[in-house]
Amino acid sequence: MFVALAGAAFASSIPTVSVVYNGTHGPQVSDPNGIAVTPYEVAINGVIQVVTCYDVLDDVSRQDSWEAYEYSLDDAISQGMFSTGFGDPTTGYKSIGWLSAQTYSGQSEEIGLQYAIWSVFGDNAHFQYLLANLTTAEQDAYNDFKGDLHNEVVGNFANFDFSHTIFLEPTTGAAGASGTKQAMVFAVTPGGGNQTSTPEPGTMVMIGSGLLCLLSSIGFKKFARKQS
Repeated sequence: MFVALAGAAFASSIPTVSVVYNGTHGPQVSDPNGIAVTPYEVAINGVIQVVTCYDVLDDVSRQDSWEAYEYSLDDAISQGMFSTGFGDPTTGYKSIGWLSAQTYSGQSEEIGLQYAIWSVFGDNAHFQYLLANLTTAEQDAYNDFKGDLHNEVVGNFANFDFSHTIFLEPTTGAAGASGTKQAMVFAVTPGGGNQTSTPEPGTMVMIGSGLLCLLSSIGFKKFARKQS
């Protein structure tokens, strides 16, 4: 069971950036639980970037700003940014990175993909409660993405490049604690920019990853609805 904590004392080699939340990227899509799923749009040190959150418990409102660590998958591995509570964290983070690059068609698949991302580190009782409220089409999409991910894990993500996957994690606070902002992920290409493409009819590329974080044995904080 993975417990994601924000504000960990990371090595000084991990840079910090200023993040401002601009709202959802494109029309807001909310799941049946009232949570606005990603992609989101943020400014990182003033540069606009499309991202996906990986924590359903923390909240964010338009024009919120915070400081975050910015690090790559290699940084996460070398600097020990993984909870010891997850059996194979490298596979977990790769799973999020791979899922974040998948395309979706329509709102049901968009929601299903978001839930597949959240499930990587948070397939627990609270997550199952949220999942149970999805429509049949959304649950079917979720299961399809989970099945595709299983095949990638078995193949050790042989054809996927993780070198440009970037994580943003708040420098203060803990997942679910009052005032803690979203942890987010995005991907950049070697030439800059990001993996998003101009939306085509029925298809977009979703950037980043999401993670449903656990709190403590005391219980779960009531999640806040994301705002556009």
